[in-house]
Amino acid sequence: MNANSWSQLRGQGRVRIRKQLWYKGPIRRSEIAKALSLSVPAVTMTINAMIDSGEVRERKLSGQDGRMGRRASAVEIVPEARYYLGVEIRRDSRHVCLVEYQGNVVSAAGEMTSYPDYQPNLAAVCRMVKAFLEGVTVPREKIRHLCVTVPGVVDYTRGVLVSHRMYRWFDRPIARDIAAGLDWSGPILVENDGCTRAQAARMLRRRDFEDIRTFAYLLIARGISCPFLPAGDADVGHPMGIGELGFMMIRADAAITAGHIAGNLSDLAGERALMDRCHAVMRAGVAPRLLAICGGDVRPTIPQILQAQLEGEPVVQEILEQAFRFLAVGLANVYNFVQPDQIFVESQLFSDEANRRVLTDALSHYLMVPHTSRPLLEFVEPEANHGARCAALCAIRADLENGEEG
Repeated sequence: MNANSWSQLRGQGRVRIRKQLWYKGPIRRSEIAKALSLSVPAVTMTINAMIDSGEVRERKLSGQDGRMGRRASAVEIVPEARYYLGVEIRRDSRHVCLVEYQGNVVSAAGEMTSYPDYQPNLAAVCRMVKAFLEGVTVPREKIRHLCVTVPGVVDYTRGVLVSHRMYRWFDRPIARDIAAGLDWSGPILVENDGCTRAQAARMLRRRDFEDIRTFAYLLIARGISCPFLPAGDADVGHPMGIGELGFMMIRADAAITAGHIAGNLSDLAGERALMDRCHAVMRAGVAPRLLAICGGDVRPTIPQILQAQLEGEPVVQEILEQAFRFLAVGLANVYNFVQPDQIFVESQLFSDEANRRVLTDALSHYLMVPHTSRPLLEFVEPEANHGARCAALCAIRADLENGEEG
């Protein structure tokens, strides 16, 4: 075996061991050896090198390892050894999040100015990230990867946003533009926002997925996405397809007769559609409570719509329930076709328990197979920086695939 082949083999072994440490640590050397079919001395030699580099540390476990008076010892990732940056780009908001090597948040920030056009939006992103990095104490050289998450169809192999029809952003080289705007020389990953959340859920909740084979992640914002993933080893597999559930045709008559994409789920149940529909009933004079909450004839926000629902505005309740039934049809199509064991639902529309029941009850009506072993839907409470944190976790995942030492 020549020197290059030996170096490559050693690098592959380090990658496999690093994954075991991240996904299963703290873990004993013998457990790593068994999982990877390697000898304990080989694992020990690699682990010792990683300890010397400051990437890994020893950790004493409670209890005994079977030897008289000796406490069991395991190894784990050192949180401060590496850091990762996640950025979420939307038309009306941008967020950034820094996490340490184990995925815990170090710092986060965001801003809510609307920039409908791509170039001003990207310039705002770069200004925000630069100001953010100036305010953290982490050395720039310790930030290994940057991941950008954005709605729409993404070619993650090239770092390009291929299409966001609602924004009218097409073929945007986000990775290249971010690198230039930040003077960033490190790796940059670009990923769809729904896919990012799905991969992060699998990383963070890996121990909860032991009896789940597959899952889908429904993200409802201006559009609607629902990527589908295997739930096995969290370091294996990418979401299947682009997950753009919002473009699923629900009303065949509108889809066939219109000269453009119409009759789809986003137009019937997305946040943008709900705001437009509620604005229309305000103008028609049949939503006085919502009009008062908004302080006049302005396009309502989702929180304002939910407030009107809470205060008993009948027409708002009717609009929301109709949207939830359309969502149930879309989800039933997903379930009846690929049958995921679990569907995560992230949306500010479902912070209220009553709205969750409407969706759950409607969905059960359309399912081919009643789901009795566990609740099919699990609701995720949205947080402002959640997308950026999920992006940072995907940056960790990308780095775990990297064979570089140190």
